[in-house]
Amino acid sequence: MDNKTAGEYSNYTFSFKTSVGYTVGDKLEITFPHAFDPFVGNAGQWLLQETGTYYLDCSSTALGLVWCSVDKWKVTVSGGAAVEAANLIDITIKGVSNPTAGTTTQFLRLAVLNSTDVYQVYTANFAANGGVVTTAPATKNIDIHSVTATNNYLFGGSVDYTF
Repeated sequence: MDNKTAGEYSNYTFSFKTSVGYTVGDKLEITFPHAFDPFVGNAGQWLLQETGTYYLDCSSTALGLVWCSVDKWKVTVSGGAAVEAANLIDITIKGVSNPTAGTTTQFLRLAVLNSTDVYQVYTANFAANGGVVTTAPATKNIDIHSVTATNNYLFGGSVDYTF
């Protein structure tokens, strides 16, 4: 993760090799611990025809064009390019809200499913060095007693704030 502070948004990058590689039509599943928000990242419904499907902003150098969707801690990744077993696969999931400060007791899990949704590879403790570790936010912040705005309209052109 690129930001380790609890509650902040971070980009999570996964780099790994699998014994079976990846072919177009396969899926990768990354399961986050329950300490995370169930709709990991800034998930949103992009297509009205796909009710109940929530997509994430993600990218991959190895897989080319990727689609990432999430359903209750499970991120499903579909890529546009094949990757052989000897080569590295990278996936970056953007805008993940970090869990509370400390170390999660559950591990991230990773799986490769073929085009008929049969598990080819499954790792129950991805990055086996422990759970996700986050730090507490700064304890000393400026106390704000009041905020007033010169423009309270939602789509206002400019606003001056007085703290």
